[in-house]
Amino acid sequence: MPDAGTADAGVRDGIGTPFDGRPYLGSVEVRADVPGQGAGAIRDSGRGSIHLERNDAGVALVLAGNIKVEGDASFFLDGRRADGGWRSRSEEVQVGIDADGTVAGHGRMGDQQLRFDGRVSPTDFDLDVEVTLAAASAKGLPAGTRFVFAYRLRRDAGDGPATASDGADDEARTSCRRFVWRVRNIADFSGGPMRMIQVPECVG
Repeated sequence: MPDAGTADAGVRDGIGTPFDGRPYLGSVEVRADVPGQGAGAIRDSGRGSIHLERNDAGVALVLAGNIKVEGDASFFLDGRRADGGWRSRSEEVQVGIDADGTVAGHGRMGDQQLRFDGRVSPTDFDLDVEVTLAAASAKGLPAGTRFVFAYRLRRDAGDGPATASDGADDEARTSCRRFVWRVRNIADFSGGPMRMIQVPECVG
């Protein structure tokens, strides 16, 4: 099970780093623009989390999201620390976190074109994942359909649990006072098969 300090030096001067192993928790919203149906033809939301976990290959980015069914907005991506940030190892899906917290990347998985854009700090992880269908899907959505998954994930600055914030942005923040680690089957964007991975789930 991941714990504080597994992926970095841990807490510095009472402030955690994005690589200290603790998860960010919060919401994920999806919007789909479908050719012939207009922008925002599909909208839905659910719960999500993200953490960076040290493993035998380096440091993995583990994003979990549940909207319609468990794990339908989730992926795993192997990577390594680099230049004060992080870089994925996959040739198909290239994502980086710069030392200033900028998250950016692109790639392709099967018939899906991917683009990543976001920001991370010790307390916030905002990530937009854009998925564009290069061919019609098995569910009948046409080529050119574009999904945007917006993850708005939060945690405390130090060692404490993720908590709600004060102010108008409460809907974007997690209200999770306690979470547990549970094993879930997650798509591997590094090019491998589905993986059984521990992810945090809010229980209070």
